[in-house]
Amino acid sequence: MVEQSSRDSDGAPGDRDFGDAEFFEMSLDHLCVAGFDGYWKRLNPSWTRTLGWTIEELMSRPLIEFCHPDDRAAVLDARSLLFVGLPIAPPRNRYRCKDGSYRWFEWRSVSNVERQLVYAIARDITADKEAERVRQELTESLEATLNSIAEGVISTRADSTVARMNPIAERLTGWTSAEAVGKPLDEIFRLLEEGSHPHLVARDGTKLPIAFSRSPLKTAEGNVSGAVLVFRDMTAEKQAREAQERMQRQLILADRLASLGTLAAGIAHEINNPLAYVLANLELLVGQIESGDADRVQMAREALEGGERIRKIVRSLKTFCRAEEERRSVIEVRPVIEQSINMAMNEIRHRARLVKDYLPIPRVDADESRLVQVFVNLLVNAAQAIPEGNTENNEIRIVTFTNEAGQAVIEIHDTGEGIPETAMPRIFDPFFTTKPIGVGTGLGLSICHGIVSGMDGKLTAESGAGRGTVLRVVLPAAATPNGGP
Repeated sequence: MVEQSSRDSDGAPGDRDFGDAEFFEMSLDHLCVAGFDGYWKRLNPSWTRTLGWTIEELMSRPLIEFCHPDDRAAVLDARSLLFVGLPIAPPRNRYRCKDGSYRWFEWRSVSNVERQLVYAIARDITADKEAERVRQELTESLEATLNSIAEGVISTRADSTVARMNPIAERLTGWTSAEAVGKPLDEIFRLLEEGSHPHLVARDGTKLPIAFSRSPLKTAEGNVSGAVLVFRDMTAEKQAREAQERMQRQLILADRLASLGTLAAGIAHEINNPLAYVLANLELLVGQIESGDADRVQMAREALEGGERIRKIVRSLKTFCRAEEERRSVIEVRPVIEQSINMAMNEIRHRARLVKDYLPIPRVDADESRLVQVFVNLLVNAAQAIPEGNTENNEIRIVTFTNEAGQAVIEIHDTGEGIPETAMPRIFDPFFTTKPIGVGTGLGLSICHGIVSGMDGKLTAESGAGRGTVLRVVLPAAATPNGGP
């Protein structure tokens, strides 16, 4: 505040007005004296530096003319209070610059009613107002963003109490923002580990599967000032995933049944042959028991061998047709390959020689029935790629070995017609097939690819027209109890 002092009747400063005149002229603040007649009586150079007008220009016109039109009513109201000697709250208003722009000022004023003068200091707060405007816009933008996003958002203070919540967070937790502010986060955001997702326990006890992330808030100095928690309801995703898994299981079963249609005649043949001599030998054995024929022991052994073959075939069918959810366990791969061979053998024997080239491979973590399904499909595909009638000159070779990464590798080589190069990029696509209409559905390799991928493995192919095909299954070795492969 400028020191009140005596003035001449014309408003010019006396010898002791404003104390030190040099201080008045050099001040970076905007100092002024205005008369009750509405004109400035004295201004320091800061006004010129800020507004661009000369002192003479400012003092030659009523000061209200420099005031922003929207602020004039408030200025006149404040002036009327000062004119009767009443104090006023520090007003804020805009004054026009010579270039047409406006600057914001905050005022400290006091009047001398006897001399009809107002003494004031104005501080330029334009930068502060602009910063305030930007902050307001950012706040409104943030508010709109938080209120429109599909995730719940909770911000906390440094002491882990809730600072604010958006509407989605209110809906999912059951707490309003007004109720939650100031409460510990653990009271509002209660988690329960259940199944494959953490579950949020809402205020009413409802449990929701959620996914969430949490990030700290830091000051410019790097100190943690709070945190932001973002979470979303995974109920729809969980239901969609479960529906997809059900459809996948149904598709896998449908593919097995389709494969069974292909294998049915061969399986019947495989069962009927041993069953025929089992029954014949048993009839003879019954007739020979009383006569004491020495051959009855041999016939009994043949009957047992035939029965064992039937048992293996039926067991393979039971494993192959199991329509359960995936049940993975640590298994040996070779017995699975042998089961698959038993089921596919009738398709193979009329087309090619079967060669087994087995090297040691590690055990794998897999579902046995689904792995049987993979190998049956690959063996039947290999067989159907070879025309019937030239068995001795064609070969299906099953190769097993362990690669440099310690993984189990199973390859099925055939000397069939091969796959055209143009078709190779699509062989694992659903419903794509190079077989004649009515022979293949186009689902077998696609499902095999999905099954192997679900076991963290890879199914790849190498082929070319006229040079046969190699289908390669690579499965990671099962972890041992000590954590190694």
